[in-house]
Amino acid sequence: MNTDYQNSKQYLRYMHELEHALNVLDNETKADILNELASHIYESMCMMPNTILTEEERLSKVLNKLGNPTRIAQSYISEAQLKKVLIKGNPFQIVKYAGICMLRTGKYLISGILYLFGITFLILSILKVFIPDHIGFFHNQEQFFIGYTSETDASMNDMLGYWFIPISLIFSGILYVTGTILIKRDISKKQR
Repeated sequence: MNTDYQNSKQYLRYMHELEHALNVLDNETKADILNELASHIYESMCMMPNTILTEEERLSKVLNKLGNPTRIAQSYISEAQLKKVLIKGNPFQIVKYAGICMLRTGKYLISGILYLFGITFLILSILKVFIPDHIGFFHNQEQFFIGYTSETDASMNDMLGYWFIPISLIFSGILYVTGTILIKRDISKKQR
């Protein structure tokens, strides 16, 4: 296919805006992203049937489908930052950047949910020390639930007692590790 569109003002302006928005990244990462998007634009142009549309009109359609270059850059920047903190292994930073990616792109929703439950169980295990009668795994003849209750009566039995603390900590760790593995697996798929 002819690649004359790469010299058009519309294409050059789009790529310039994208490159400018990606300036916070290192040059190698920025070049990889720009090459990936240029390849995507080329493939999209090749897949468009040669109808009555001019090359400039087809390019306009492709770029509109891609969306705002600043928004695209934000999602790539979030993922690049997440990759860096995954290497460092700081759980607070991983949860933070996974949340940012989830909010910006909708990705990593399952990992975000796992992190949320992991944090919840971590907090419950800490609170169990201070308010042991109101936190635990409660059961009576009709129902059971895990967490906090403001009212405890004689029919509600805490099945685990203080064993709730280590079990919650272990469960919290498992949720965190599972969420992190899912993110790493997704990122490693993209690099192939």
